[in-house]
Amino acid sequence: MSQFLSQYRELDIQLCLVRWRHAGFESEEEDRLVDEMETLWWKIEESERELLRSEPQRSLIRPSQGVGIHRDLFEEDKQNNPCSPARNLKEVA
Repeated sequence: MSQFLSQYRELDIQLCLVRWRHAGFESEEEDRLVDEMETLWWKIEESERELLRSEPQRSLIRPSQGVGIHRDLFEEDKQNNPCSPARNLKEVA
């Protein structure tokens, strides 16, 4: 593994943490990391770039799997108790 690839992977880990910390919203710290990663990308050998392309991207923000479950519980709760007031998702979660 080249020095550039190891630096790129370290920045990718930092990017995951920054995106998690900011809940997927843009930040100056994220912009800085992405710029550094872009610069490093062109210094990485083509074979290592292919390796990175074949791996799933860890730094992407994905919707959580639990969102559908909470909605189902909320809807089921309202169907069983139609006279009760609606609750916030925070209360259900």
